[in-house]
Amino acid sequence: MSRDDEERVIPLSGEQSFHERMMNQLTLVDLDDTQYLIADILIGNLDDAGYLNREIDAIVDDLAFSMNVMVTEQEVENVLAVIQELDPAGVGARDLQECLLLQIKRKQNGDITRFTAMKILEDHFEEFTKKHYTQIQKKLEIEEEDLKEAIEEI
Repeated sequence: MSRDDEERVIPLSGEQSFHERMMNQLTLVDLDDTQYLIADILIGNLDDAGYLNREIDAIVDDLAFSMNVMVTEQEVENVLAVIQELDPAGVGARDLQECLLLQIKRKQNGDITRFTAMKILEDHFEEFTKKHYTQIQKKLEIEEEDLKEAIEEI
């Protein structure tokens, strides 16, 4: 290829948007039309980091008022759980705690360190965020080394 040819090469944009990648993954999931619509609305409400920053009841209201689709909060929660199984791990979380839990549960394979990490996130998140590690260690009745490994896992 000559130098002139190189300058005329137009890069092809094969990049999919985050929304498109998420919707493509949904095609592999067995959803009915209403669930697919709910999923589309949920994915459309994810921020750039993949968090859902809208309340479920607000999404139920949006579906009712803007699309005349009547669903319950539980139906939306069920579809959100499906989205949270998609990649990347943690997508669809509503806060950092839920995001970390989704990620650690995805990795859970019976490993005691991951189990301890999950318990810290589930039951001692506030202490974790404040780095009150001694309190966590006492409450979980674990050794310091086990605590360190769990924190590294998180």
